[in-house]
This record gives sequence, C-alpha cells and structure tokens, in this order.
Amino acid sequence: MRPRPLHLLLATLTILTVGAAPPQKMIVVTATGDTLINRPAIQAAIDAAGKNYTIELVGTFALDGTRIFIRSGFLTIAGRAIDNDGDGKVNEDWIDGVDNDFDGEVDEDDYDAVLQGVTVGGKPDNQGATSTLFNRGLTVEGVSDDLNQITVRDIKFTGLVRGLSFTPDYQHQPGFLCDEIITTGGSVKNALIERNLFVNNHRGFQIFGSSTNVTVRDNVVLDTVRDDQDGGGHPFLLVGGAAGCLNVDGDGNQSPGSFPIGTPVGTDVRQNIVVGSPRYGIGSFGTVRTRIQANRIEQIDHFTGIWFAGEDKILVLDNMVSFTTSAGIFASGANPRSKVLNNSVSDVNRGFFTSGSGTTASNNTFSGIGIIDYWLGPTSSGNTVNLRPGQTVRDEGTDNKVNGQ
Repeated sequence: MRPRPLHLLLATLTILTVGAAPPQKMIVVTATGDTLINRPAIQAAIDAAGKNYTIELVGTFALDGTRIFIRSGFLTIAGRAIDNDGDGKVNEDWIDGVDNDFDGEVDEDDYDAVLQGVTVGGKPDNQGATSTLFNRGLTVEGVSDDLNQITVRDIKFTGLVRGLSFTPDYQHQPGFLCDEIITTGGSVKNALIERNLFVNNHRGFQIFGSSTNVTVRDNVVLDTVRDDQDGGGHPFLLVGGAAGCLNVDGDGNQSPGSFPIGTPVGTDVRQNIVVGSPRYGIGSFGTVRTRIQANRIEQIDHFTGIWFAGEDKILVLDNMVSFTTSAGIFASGANPRSKVLNNSVSDVNRGFFTSGSGTTASNNTFSGIGIIDYWLGPTSSGNTVNLRPGQTVRDEGTDNKVNGQ
C-alpha cells in the first residue's frame, strides 16, 4: 500500500488553542484502523508543532513498526485521559479483575491512548537481531541541542521492542554498525515522563546519553519481555558514557564495539511500579546524581530489583523491593558518594549485595531474606554499612566498614 499524502494525514488532525498566557496550542490525533496511517499521522503532528504545543492522542494506534521521532523541545505528547466511570479519576485499572493501582477497587478506567506494536505469535516482532530499530514507540533523538521541556504522559505502550527512548546525542542507523553512528550534539533538558503504562515491551523507558533533570514518576511497567537478541528485559534503563554497536571487518565478520555518549545528570525516578521483569526493575549505569525513590518493584525473575554501577552520588531511597530471585538491591563498580537508605526489601535471597565500592547503606529493613541481609562480595571495598538491631552481614571484601555489629 502506498503511503497516504501529507494533506490526507493532516486531515486526521485537529488544532485547538488552549489558554492565553503563554499561548498554547493542541493538535488532536485520532487513531484509525489503518496501521500504515497511524504512525505517519502522529509524526506529522509532531513535525507540524511549534513551541508550547500539546499533541493529544485518542484511541489505540496500531503502529506499522517504524519509530516515531521527537526532534524538538517545548512539546507535550499526551493521551486523552477520560474519567470513564465517573469517579473523578483516570487511568486506574487496566487489567480486568485486578486492583492494578492498589486502591482496593478493580475494573476502573483503562488507558484511552495506546501505542501498540506489531506482534507475531504474541511477541513484539523485531525482525531478527540485526533490525532492533524495528517496532519502537517514541524516540527522542537529537538533531540539535533544542530538546528542552519534553513531556510524555498518560499513554499505554504495549508490544514494542522499545516503548519510549531518549537517545539525544546520536542517531543509530539500521544494523547498529559502529561506522554508521551519527553524532548530533543533542541533549535532553527538563523532561517529564509521568503516568504512562508499559506492558509486554522488551524495554519500557530508557535514556542513553546526555540529559539533565529528567523526571520519571508515577509510571507502571508490567511483564517486560526478555529477548537476548535485542537486549530486552529492562523496564527502566539509564546509561551514560558508552553505548554498544557492531564492528564489521573486511570479511563481514561482526564483533561487539562501543562509541562514547554523554551522561544523564540529575535523573529523578520516583513513585513508579514495576511488576514482572526477567532482569531487574530499575538499572542505572554511568550516571551522575540519579535519585531512585519510593518505587515499588516485585516479581523479578532473574536478578535484582535495583541495580546501579559506575554511579557518582546516586541516592536509592524509600523503595519497596520484593520477590526477586537474587538481591533486592545490587551495586557494582565504583560508586563514589552513593547512598542506599530507608529501603524495604522482602522475600529475596540477599537484601543488599555489592561487588563494588563507595556506597553507604543505612536504615534499610529486610524480611524473609533467604541468605543474608547485607553481603559485601570479595571484590568490594570502601563501603559503609550501618546495621539495624538483629541484621546480618557477610563481609568478604577489603576496607569495608560495618557499624552496629
């Protein structure tokens, strides 16, 4: 089928004026039953929007498998949140018969805006390991340094290889070949990701590269899919310093490579819910001043609830982690000035485990721990643990400090 002309795509859009100071405009995009028009219609709205625009999505957008790009700032992309049951709330319960928002009630409002990937056999279709750019949702990609004040809220992302991605300072080309990477010098500043639902995606939300003051709050991630071909299994992922790519020699042989990227600074990940993941709930690697606070993480099948490595001044605070197969919270690498405070961990093998250095852990509570509360591994050094009465510790490292024994 040939792509629809732009004037037909724009026929599905409605432009409204909202408020007076500062002037704000809204473009409403309504889903159709045609997968070949849904993505271009959203893309046309984003490309047509100027500063202080809101793109409002209405309905279920079955996408054609290609990414939707956000390449400018001062933009909000939001689902139309409707109070369908008249209780004054929206986007409450999205699985029949389940109290998804833990308020004691079931079968409340579902999400009114859905970005849905192409599926094959019930799984997101990424068309093989060499085409992992296929079947992605929204991608914030830098073509300049003008990526300030981007908001994404009230959208359900489902059946996607990547739900929502920030890759501001580079552009990946199909194949992830190292010599095809295009650097852009872009950076995301003052972004807000809130009240979104990520279901059955390989990755939910991720930041790769330069960003400052991104807030990720009140989102829910359910049933993340692991697929080793495309690095799936990450509900929330923050990465700085380097990203992976493929080197290809003259004979066509491939080998892993990497290229430098910027650093996420001041990311605030709070009050999110993660249920069901094959790797971990929240991962932060090579970032600065990240705050992971008051999140609820449970049913992690393979590894840990929260994993951080190579961090500078990360704060892991007031989180609830339960039912992971290994550690509740795991720290690896050098993490200077980092703190793990006031977290509640239950029904895991190890409460807090570190193989790295530089972390202070205090006032955490543990229950139903299978092996030990605090485990400082053989390669650990320079960590500080402040025990509560009755807590256990295993220190196999060097120069760690344990108080309260």
